[in-house]
Amino acid sequence: MTHSSSARIARWLTALSILAACAVSPSQTPAQPQTVRVAIVGLAHDHVMGFLAQLPQHHEVELVGIAEADSKLIDKYKEKFHLADTLFFKSEANMIEVRHPQAVLVYTSIAEHRNAIGIAAQYGVSSMVEKPLTISLEDALAIRKIARYHKVHVLVNYETTWYASNRAAFDAVRDGKTGPIRRVVVHDGHEGPREIGVSPEFLNWLTDPAQNGAGALYDFGCYGVDLMTWLMHGETPESVMAVLNHDKPDIYPKVDDDSTIVLKYPRAHRHRALASRERTVVSWIPGGRAQRQNQGPGRPERARYQRDRHADPGCGAGVGEDGQSGAVDESLRIILP
Repeated sequence: MTHSSSARIARWLTALSILAACAVSPSQTPAQPQTVRVAIVGLAHDHVMGFLAQLPQHHEVELVGIAEADSKLIDKYKEKFHLADTLFFKSEANMIEVRHPQAVLVYTSIAEHRNAIGIAAQYGVSSMVEKPLTISLEDALAIRKIARYHKVHVLVNYETTWYASNRAAFDAVRDGKTGPIRRVVVHDGHEGPREIGVSPEFLNWLTDPAQNGAGALYDFGCYGVDLMTWLMHGETPESVMAVLNHDKPDIYPKVDDDSTIVLKYPRAHRHRALASRERTVVSWIPGGRAQRQNQGPGRPERARYQRDRHADPGCGAGVGEDGQSGAVDESLRIILP
């Protein structure tokens, strides 16, 4: 296993440990670290391949069940990862009742996140889902209500969370080393899900607005918006605007393959400077690359934060059916005002 893969799953394990902690009462003080019991809900998201491929090398996590109703998907994953028949259940509720996981990892379509989280929460089980959280404000508010009522955690696995370069940029801004940010520009993209060879079941819902919410807008736009929300410490923008394009309608007739999102913020708030605007450009285009760039007017010198693929691992822009990531260039550049 590569250094990048090892580091990435170590970070996943940290997230899983947080989820598992929800299942331990304050009176319980284990003498030594215990194995985290996790279950998988859904196999329609190709990112599950990376988790299953790396899991055998990490005994800190025990896979106790997989909930999937599609028999073809079950057979595919049984064969590919040599999984036991006893791991599989047709329903999430039945799996939780029988296997008692401490956390569930959700690899369904985005539209199914709310239901998967809700079922797990009824049993006091926390969830981790792939980005984005969901496809609508209604679902997001419902998930928040569910988590609060059942006192469970809901984590969203944003790839960009694991980039040390993003952390370094955030720290530099927070510590006043860059001056006030006036503009943040995020570029993110790849050639397209079909072009990079995702599985048929993954492609089917990625290109269905009812299951994915949109195309590139949701698939990649969420990264820039998430990063900006983090930089702004959760500040609500004054306005949000998006422009969608269909550059390849013959391939993606139902969803956008290129989009621009603009979040506008106040220029100043109390005693701290805020970014005036965030622009996220995302696309499924030939030769697409992911690039992150923070911009501010004025001073010529620049502080550059470039991802090192060995020291700063991430899962790339996409995952093909062979489970391998379609790696892309990642960088974040702060231009000082």
